[in-house]
Amino acid sequence: MPNSELMAFGRVHAAEFTLRDSESPIPSNPSGRVTSTQSHAGTEVLAFTATDAGSGVYRAILEIGGRVVRAVVVNSNDGRCADAGVDPNTPYEFLYREPCPKAVQHDFALDTRTLADGVHSVRVLVEDAAGNRSTVWSNPEFLVRNAPGPSAGASSGAGPGGMAGAGGAGGGTGAAACAGTGLSARFAKNDASRLTVSHGQRFSVKGRAPANTDIDVFHVRGSKVTALGSVRTSASGTFTERFRAGQGNGTIRLCGPGVAKSLTLRVKAKVSLKVRISNWGLVRYSGRVAGGNIPRGGKIITIQGKAGPSWQTFALRRTDKKGRFKGRYRLRVVRPGSKLKFRVRVPSEAGYPFVGVVSKAQTKRVR
Repeated sequence: MPNSELMAFGRVHAAEFTLRDSESPIPSNPSGRVTSTQSHAGTEVLAFTATDAGSGVYRAILEIGGRVVRAVVVNSNDGRCADAGVDPNTPYEFLYREPCPKAVQHDFALDTRTLADGVHSVRVLVEDAAGNRSTVWSNPEFLVRNAPGPSAGASSGAGPGGMAGAGGAGGGTGAAACAGTGLSARFAKNDASRLTVSHGQRFSVKGRAPANTDIDVFHVRGSKVTALGSVRTSASGTFTERFRAGQGNGTIRLCGPGVAKSLTLRVKAKVSLKVRISNWGLVRYSGRVAGGNIPRGGKIITIQGKAGPSWQTFALRRTDKKGRFKGRYRLRVVRPGSKLKFRVRVPSEAGYPFVGVVSKAQTKRVR
């Protein structure tokens, strides 16, 4: 008996192919402060070049103690070298046969402040778009010595507007220059140093510092620093303040005279979807991915429908530069009175500073 779900949305909308690539990338010329045999502190750089004869050079991967802790896309290749995100369980889905560049030169930044002082086993690998990996550089006795630690923004050298040490109201210090101890801070919602919220949602930070101290609060993502505001501690040294998640994933950096603290904020993408079905089974859909920061060439999204027990992807699109999208799809079988569900999925993507989301499902009746 035919599957009504497949008949409703069509048997073939797109094709998926697995390309075989057994050749690993070839790295060369590792250099930089990371390769020093001396102790390490602050943010250091490992510079290297790499080539790949097959699918192209995809990511640089950092391993600490044999565990992958970070993977970054080396060169987006104008948006081609980015996971299409159809299957959330694999980062190796692309819209092009040869998605990534054949040769790259990359400066991989290692922030040693994310590691405890002491000896670590550190390795940096390079990976091609097929998942083949090669070791760029490794050191099983990588000595970290950060006490007293430098600031989280020291490598950028500038605060908001490009002014080094630019502070918010209240006479505190800038995100690019603040350092020190004696400031404790947590997200109020989960009493932790990491929090995930939706775009536009408000979140609270609470903490303790010296009494009557002005604390400036910044959002830091790479070299971009945004001042969120400031707060003054009470006579007992406590403080609580609310902010809006409008800048995407990043570090919330709290800075006062001689005191500093960093928290990790992850922000979920926000998307809208509108669906209409005509009397003849023509589905029209439109919507917008909010929050800005749209990658060059548009943000990848998938439109999904459900007429049975499982969801089907019937459209894979890119938004325009403002995050807007629209399209149409003809149902293969039109049964007046039947109900269909629709949703849009915004996958995580290299260069897009938001956590991937799936919109709420909408139920539409075929008239």
